[in-house]
Amino acid sequence: METINDFVVVGSGISGAIVAHTLVTAGAKVRLLEVGHRDTTYKDLVPDKNFVDIRQEEALQHEYFLGKNFEGVPWGDTKVGEQLTPPRQFITHNVSDWLPLESNSFAPMESLAYGGLGSGWGLGCNVYRDHELTKMGLDSVTMQKAYQVVGDLVGVAATQDLARPYTLGQITTPYAAPQIDLNNQVLLNKYLKKQPKHTAKGFYIGQPAIAAITQAKGERQALAYHNMDFYTDQRRSAFRPWILIDQLKKQANFQYQPQAFVTAFREENEQVWVHYRDTNTTEQKQVKARKLILATGAIGSARIVLRSLGPDQQLPIVCNPYVYFACLQPRLLGKLIPKERTSLGQLAMFYDQPSQDVITSGIYSYSSLLLFRLMKEAPLNFKDARILFQYLHSALSVVGVHFADHPSSQKFLKLVANTTSITKDQLKIDYSLSDAEQLIIKKGSKKIAAFLRSLQCFPLKKIQTPAGASIHYGGTLPINDPSSAFSLDKQGRIRGTQNVFVADSAGFKYLPSQGLSFTIMAWAYWVAHQALKS
Repeated sequence: METINDFVVVGSGISGAIVAHTLVTAGAKVRLLEVGHRDTTYKDLVPDKNFVDIRQEEALQHEYFLGKNFEGVPWGDTKVGEQLTPPRQFITHNVSDWLPLESNSFAPMESLAYGGLGSGWGLGCNVYRDHELTKMGLDSVTMQKAYQVVGDLVGVAATQDLARPYTLGQITTPYAAPQIDLNNQVLLNKYLKKQPKHTAKGFYIGQPAIAAITQAKGERQALAYHNMDFYTDQRRSAFRPWILIDQLKKQANFQYQPQAFVTAFREENEQVWVHYRDTNTTEQKQVKARKLILATGAIGSARIVLRSLGPDQQLPIVCNPYVYFACLQPRLLGKLIPKERTSLGQLAMFYDQPSQDVITSGIYSYSSLLLFRLMKEAPLNFKDARILFQYLHSALSVVGVHFADHPSSQKFLKLVANTTSITKDQLKIDYSLSDAEQLIIKKGSKKIAAFLRSLQCFPLKKIQTPAGASIHYGGTLPINDPSSAFSLDKQGRIRGTQNVFVADSAGFKYLPSQGLSFTIMAWAYWVAHQALKS
């Protein structure tokens, strides 16, 4: 007799890992399906050493900094995903083959990797306020409880400062925030000198909350100030979804099945048949479960739902618009910067005005990503650009600015035929901002740039990224939205189904500007519990 799984979970990213952990801990029998690409090239090459020491001592450093095939050196127009370092490029491996996409207006990043996009997540954690959760379609009371559970599980480092209401809020944590590097400490000190004046104008700066531990716990070591965060997770200080999956593999009621690309589902006799293709052979197969939980991201879950329930339908999508500034602090020109630092976000800035969406900025020092990425943006020849940026680099900061996004009739996706693709279809996405939305971004960017200048942090260049570059997606299956072809109920169940749930950001019908990963994990925890109860 064929064994029936209690649950099939699709995807091992930040939502899938939380769902699987919640279900397995409750005693359910769980099978997780995904493709599950891993880094088999660079994992064991990167030494557990400081970036500066590696640059001075390691003869083979070019292999993981530039790539064995120089895949880490993108020339020409940089596409979404090409900024990944060689040890992280497995995250987008084979995506164009299995997840074909057609669009002239939207350039998303998707993943078929073990740990999904969470394997390269920037680790920022933000708790949304009650009115933001309500606009998203979420219940604020249950989400606040879920935030605490997830924070305890993954480990979040934070401090109590002016940014706390926008980062971790009232959620408690035993982990102190990491030390700020010199570049950003100088910037923060300038802000604090005139803090009442700045907060009166709506500007709040502090440290971001990050999903990393600053003291050892079990197999995870305390965050090291090696400045190698974009290249290795060997210490497991930063939370990556695969850390949870590795733990679950030791449990008898959990089965991990890679090389399984899920295409569709069907319900029959109060059970769910999950259809997938073996990625080694492309052979079509299926597996049966009492319940199915999709956790492949807002875009990925939309694909599966459209194939299963209505391939001719059109679904909405939201995505945070994103711009960034390359900035210079002149007083740091040519300074020697201490080597003990992290590559993670150093400061978080929030511009909060009454009756307006918050504008969120993340501030990073430019250090371990190497100068060649900057030189190709300079209006100089290669030799002169190298000399210039060696002098400038200690004074450089990158400020990424995110804006909230609301659904509109100009933002949608649908399946279209593609006879050459493995699944005989592809996703088509159309996304455009209204004149009013573009004006908000233009005015907001000017406000941020002017404020940075007031702190003697001077924007040198503004880069307007293509839609999709923020890698923050949602709203494809909006919660309790009767106007959408398919939507979710408050428990995360797809309306019109009995036993199919969605645990990623597909249900979020509005995206605040603050990072959404922590909220995705809290929602995933809630959905898993609702699926267990039902």
